Parts: sequence; C-alpha cells; structure tokens
Amino acid sequence: MLLGITGFEIRYQLRNPVFWVAIAIFFLLGFGLTASENVSIGTPGTVHENAPYAIAVATAAFVQFYLFITTAFVANAIVRDDNSGFAPIVRATSVTARQIVLGRFLGGLFIAMVGYLAIPLGMLAGSLMPWVDPETVGPQNFSYYAWNFVVFGLPNVFLTSALLFGLATLTRSMMASYIGAVVLVMAYLITASIVGQKIEYRDAFALWEPLGNGAIGEVTRYWTTTEMNSRLIPLEGVVLLNRLIAVGLGMLALAVTLWRFKLTERAPSK
Repeated sequence: MLLGITGFEIRYQLRNPVFWVAIAIFFLLGFGLTASENVSIGTPGTVHENAPYAIAVATAAFVQFYLFITTAFVANAIVRDDNSGFAPIVRATSVTARQIVLGRFLGGLFIAMVGYLAIPLGMLAGSLMPWVDPETVGPQNFSYYAWNFVVFGLPNVFLTSALLFGLATLTRSMMASYIGAVVLVMAYLITASIVGQKIEYRDAFALWEPLGNGAIGEVTRYWTTTEMNSRLIPLEGVVLLNRLIAVGLGMLALAVTLWRFKLTERAPSK
C-alpha cells in the first residue's frame, strides 16, 4: 500500500504543470549563473563559473528560493484529499495513517529532488554555451555537479520538505504552508546576515546553519583560487556534522508529523 500511494503521488505530480514550470524556471536560473557574466552568487571573480566551489555555493543557496516550489509538491500532497473532499473515501479503506503520511511525503519528496536537478543541469548547460569566455570556465567534470547535489542539494531539499510537509499536515492549509515558507526564508536571511557576520559566532554558524553555506564558507576560508577551481568540498569535519544535523532535523520533523497525524474527519483550516 505504501508503494502504491508513493507511486500515485509521483504520477500525479509529473502530470502537474507546476512541476515542469518549476524545472524551467530553476534551469534558467542555473543557466544564467554560468552563461552570463552579469550574474553572480558572490564567488570570487577569478573562480571559474563551473568550479566545484561555485557549484557548491549555488546548490546550497538556491534551496531557500526553491522553498515555494517544494511547498507546492509536499504540502499539496497531504492537503489535497481534504480540499477535494476525497479524504473520507481514503479513510474508509484499509490504509493506515503511517502509510498515508509516508506515501504522500515520499512521493512529494522524490518530485522535489528531481525538480532541483534543474539547478546543476542549468549550470552545466550554461557553461557550454559558445559565447561564454573560455577563461571563465574550467574543465567539465561530472563529479563537480553530482557530488555537490548529493552533499548539499538532497539534504537541504529533504529538510525543507519535511518542515513544510509537517506544517501542512498540522494545519491542513496550503496558505499556512506558503506563509510558513515566507517566514522560513525571512528568518534565514535575517539570521544569516546578523549571526553569519560576527566572528565570535563563526564556528556555531558553520555547524548549525541548516543549508550548509556556513560550513562551506568555513572550510574554504583559506583556499586558494586553484583549490576552489579544482577541489571538492570534503564531507568531513564541520561539513559532515552540518549535513547530519540537517538530515536529523528533517527526520525529527517527519517523526512529529507521523505522531500528530490522525485518520479522523477534520475540516480544512480556514
């Protein structure tokens, strides 16, 4: 039953125009980072557009803007039955609360992760364009994109998906989920701008900043341009701990959602 619910959710989302529009938008964002000299995410000017450092920063940072797309996938998955009036039919079957929650979440999470592939794919395509200055790009290496997507992209999407899915499950409201996404983005930007700039909080920020940008900055603080252009961010030390914390927080949010979800009739939130 769990696999059936997950498969249904994946098929439903693949037919949803939001999925394809999101892929197009974030592909163009990634494309613009490497194809245009006028677009930058704060990397040093001597670092290649397709350097592993630049890809790591982009992959970690764009998740905060991807929150709204994530909300459309994971929040809609759990709220849809109540809004459509299909929930009583689902509850009349032998399906359990755990199967509903995990099936909907895994389906939405899979779609969110696939959609986020648009960022590295867009960066790869942009760096291959003929008008790009050859001096601003380095050798193409598939591992630069794959490693950073696995280390920074997937944990970040999992964390944000679990948080927004939990919020949608508790409130049963898409509006509340989108408001929650806005609050998360604003809280992150304000906290990062205040705490991230203070030297005395540097170590704590690198460890606890959930998207991994603090850990990237701490590890690469004294790297040379050559290292940024050729060296992958190692999954050890503060980066490893930071990624484990991100996944752990996501697991905690999912556990709370499983605990609070009940197969009882309840009107959608106003």
